[in-house]
Amino acid sequence: MPGLEHYVGRIVRLKQQAYERIIKKSRAVAESEENCFLVAAIDRQMRRLVCYGGNHRIAVCPTEIVLV
Repeated sequence: MPGLEHYVGRIVRLKQQAYERIIKKSRAVAESEENCFLVAAIDRQMRRLVCYGGNHRIAVCPTEIVLV
């Protein structure tokens, strides 16, 4: 998927709806944790971005993020 390489190495925030869904889904992500992640890699099979924030790893769709 062209253009995804653009996100690698950048700091992003999740859109509010996506962030709330991840908080509900994973009890490990505390609500007090900042909504700020580093895009580390691309999962081409799933067309998702692999992001790290604090001690957490998430895979999100490119439409669910906003560049900081």
